[in-house]
Amino acid sequence: MSEWTYCEGYIEVTPFGRTQEEKEFILKTILNHLPIVDGSEEPMYTHIIKAGGHSHSTNVDEFEARNKRLYIDNHYGYRYVQDHYYIFIEGAFRDRSFSETYRQIIKWLVRLSKRTIVITTDVNVYGGYDDREERIYCKDSEFADLYDMPSWLEDNSHNWTERLLPAYYGDL
Repeated sequence: MSEWTYCEGYIEVTPFGRTQEEKEFILKTILNHLPIVDGSEEPMYTHIIKAGGHSHSTNVDEFEARNKRLYIDNHYGYRYVQDHYYIFIEGAFRDRSFSETYRQIIKWLVRLSKRTIVITTDVNVYGGYDDREERIYCKDSEFADLYDMPSWLEDNSHNWTERLLPAYYGDL
C-alpha cells in the first residue's frame, strides 16, 4: 500500500513590475523556476489568480511613455494596475512521507519568498501513514522578511527577478 500526502492552500503575493502584463510575466517565470514538489506520480499544481479591482493607476507604460491607447479606451489616460495575486496550490503525492512533503513545501515557499513579496500564506499539508496535519499560516511576517530587495532599493542586495527586467528599469 502506498503512502499518500497532500497539500492545498493559497499564497498572496505582490510581484514587482510596472504594468499588469509585466507583473504576470514575472510571477509566471518565478513559479516556473521554483523547485518541483512532487511524488511518484504527479507534481504540485499552481494556479495564479489576480485579485479583483485595482490597487493603483498610472498614466505611463513600462517605457515611461504616455500611451495613446489609454485615451482611446476611455480611461482618461490612466491604466489601472492590481499589485496583488493569489497563488493556489494543490498536490497529491504518492510514495512521499509527510516529513518529505512538508520539507519540500517549506523549501518552495522560501524560494518564492526570496523572489517576490509574500503577504499571506495559508497552506495545509496532511496525510502519511500517521495521518499528520500541519498548517503553514503566516501574515506579514516570516516569509515577507525573506524577500531580497532589488538592487536599486538596497545597495548590497540583488533580487533574482531583476534579470527578467529590461536594463533601464532601475535607472528611472
